[in-house]
Amino acid sequence: MTTKKLGILLLVLLLSWAGLAGAADTASGTLELGYTGVSTDDSRNKTAEYESTDSSVGGALDLNVRSQGIGVDLAGRYTDEEDHEASAQLDLRRVLRGSYDYQSFIHRLRHDLLFEEKDHKMKGTTNAFPQSIEHWNGTGAPVDPDYDIYNGVIAANAVPMMMENGAIGLEGLQTATFNDLDQGRDYLIERRQHKASAQLQLPAFPNLVPEVRFSRDEKHGWKQATLMTGQCTPCHTVAVGQKIDQVTEDVSIGATFKKGGLTASYFHTERTFDNRSDDYAHQGLVDNAYWYDTIVKGSYTNTFMSRELFENDWQEIGITADSEKKLDTVKLRYDADLDTTLYGSYVSATTRNNYSDLEYDADTLFFSLTNRSIPHLRLKAYGKHYKIDGDSLYVDLTGYSNNTTITFDSNGLGTVPVSYFNYTRPSSLSRDVLETGVEASYFINSGYSLTGAYTYKVVDRDNDTFKEYDSTDLLDEGYLEDETTLYHKVELSLTGRPTSQINLHAKYSYENADTPFSYANGLGYNDLRTSGWTILQDGALIETPIDTMMTNSAFYQILRSGNRTTSGSNVAENSHLIKASGTWAPADSFSLSLNGQYGFEDNNQADNDWQRQSWSTGISLFLMPTEKWTLSLGYNYQQSQTRSTYATAVYVGCFSESMGEQIASVYDDVDYDSTAQVLYLSTTFQATDKLTLTGDMTATKADARLGTPNFGDNIIYQNFVDVAVYGEALQLPYTQTIMTSYLDYSGSDTYSELQYETLDLSLGAQYRISEALSLGINALYRWVEDGEAYLGDDYDGELYLLNSSLSYHF
Repeated sequence: MTTKKLGILLLVLLLSWAGLAGAADTASGTLELGYTGVSTDDSRNKTAEYESTDSSVGGALDLNVRSQGIGVDLAGRYTDEEDHEASAQLDLRRVLRGSYDYQSFIHRLRHDLLFEEKDHKMKGTTNAFPQSIEHWNGTGAPVDPDYDIYNGVIAANAVPMMMENGAIGLEGLQTATFNDLDQGRDYLIERRQHKASAQLQLPAFPNLVPEVRFSRDEKHGWKQATLMTGQCTPCHTVAVGQKIDQVTEDVSIGATFKKGGLTASYFHTERTFDNRSDDYAHQGLVDNAYWYDTIVKGSYTNTFMSRELFENDWQEIGITADSEKKLDTVKLRYDADLDTTLYGSYVSATTRNNYSDLEYDADTLFFSLTNRSIPHLRLKAYGKHYKIDGDSLYVDLTGYSNNTTITFDSNGLGTVPVSYFNYTRPSSLSRDVLETGVEASYFINSGYSLTGAYTYKVVDRDNDTFKEYDSTDLLDEGYLEDETTLYHKVELSLTGRPTSQINLHAKYSYENADTPFSYANGLGYNDLRTSGWTILQDGALIETPIDTMMTNSAFYQILRSGNRTTSGSNVAENSHLIKASGTWAPADSFSLSLNGQYGFEDNNQADNDWQRQSWSTGISLFLMPTEKWTLSLGYNYQQSQTRSTYATAVYVGCFSESMGEQIASVYDDVDYDSTAQVLYLSTTFQATDKLTLTGDMTATKADARLGTPNFGDNIIYQNFVDVAVYGEALQLPYTQTIMTSYLDYSGSDTYSELQYETLDLSLGAQYRISEALSLGINALYRWVEDGEAYLGDDYDGELYLLNSSLSYHF
């Protein structure tokens, strides 16, 4: 919106107000005109994450009119085309009430360069293919034939494989690397939000209030999207631009009934999510097709086999599905005799994914009973039950394999179709949860109160997600059957006021989870030495004799080795939390508050011994040195430490190229430490009767670091290709080389260290020229220092903002 358009809009609003004010009982308003100057230096991702960086002329208007029982309130603020808001409220003699709110703002998003500033070249290639990851136009010619990938981690090597005819071939040009294919774009989302409601209360039905609600949330712009490409998608990280054009709409209709101590309501809500674009930007093109090599269509059709992401063809990068949700909500409250309150609610929801044609249903029932009839005692009991039932997904593996059949040796299954391994995967959302609890508060004399609570919860999850195995060795109930978790939680708190100047509060809570969620058989073991790339492990498919699978395919999705028997979890079994706070206020002009918290969580049931500790403390001070000067300042400190198991899968073959069986995984305990500190200061000074000065300062510092996993000695494979080519005693040299690079995580902590420092400093002055006219000036300085840039980008930047405004009150 230009300055001319802004002036015309303000004129129209003023003329409208003048017409209303002429017949009004009361009318008032505020008109504000101003200018905002903005300047930035370096990155705007954090310094101006939600702010416009265009200098502009803006203004604001607030109108209030009351006439013969009719009330109209209008308000609006305009900064620039990206940042503005408006609202309106209407009251027609309390019979019809309506409201409307509109807001437009921006959200800047990060653009990670993914090392694109480094040289892009290939080194150590062992075959003649010049490129492995590239955008092609589908006609056999690359869009940019001079653009080579950057070898970011290891040298490119082709991987040996056993063909169905028994010959040895090369599969894949494996290069671990990173690429930003949408350089130079500023990622930003424009948000526009609308909310409206209307209530009707007819005199003939004084207890019933029908209501309609509407909301619309629009998102438009671009954001960065990353995907992994390669033979089975683990070795190459690619960034592209994703176009965002999404609209979410909610429409609710219902009514509220009130009479005596009874309040009841019912609302039906329908929500639609409409994704209007699946376009992506890469190398100057905008479409949704990413053709990344011609090798599979060229002379050597066995190269780049078994591609998970694109199914051996060009394919759409991704689909953001349209969805629909229908929600019914019933609420009931009754304030009965004997200081008793009953409350109940029921919510039924159905959500449908219109792309996959799958849906899930959720039903929630809640009730509570509160009683205060016994002196000094408040009792409460509640219960909640909710159930989520999601549609199961049929997994057809024939679309992920280059082969239509799988050949085993003559002592085993022989030749079976790939469809033999198809299976139905239940929804991970599906669960049945029952929760109930009691709470009692006793109010002791002299300002003390004691509260205790107990909660019991049962969570029953669907976990049977894999096909039954032919081997009884792998029929593990912890792996194949549903899981149930029992939660017990106890809380105890004490609030006291030993003197009129001191308030104290302390609280302790403990929660125990019996059989919390874990990845049963998710981990293998370290220092594994085994054979069998295309030879499945003993009992993996058939107990005896050992069956040899002669075909390469994507069966790691359903086959599990007997060597992978260790469970892992990052969900707490035991949780302890202690809180304490106190305030000393000896006078109206002084108060001092202190708070502290300590938490400890662990899981001893899983094999990885997960645990987390957290500490936080804070102090705040309020001072009023004079009647015209107030000062608030404080400091908060938070620290947490998590010890968790970092695991990576190990497949039969070099690493994951073979698409064969995942035989195990290697893992190591790693610590993740983080600290955050915040210092803030706020002051107001009434310099004269007409001049008010304000100042605010906030400084933050945050650090985070992850330890480096050590997987021990390198795993050496004696795979099927080694035996066929070199005999039992030898291993392929570059098989060991790739495995060494694959499992060597030294230096990975460099990409996990985060260090942010920020400073926000604002100063303001408000001068009242007259009873109706005032002048305001506000300045903001923001500084961000990204001490440890994550991957290829940082947030270093500065923002300077100066706003001046002239306000007229009428």
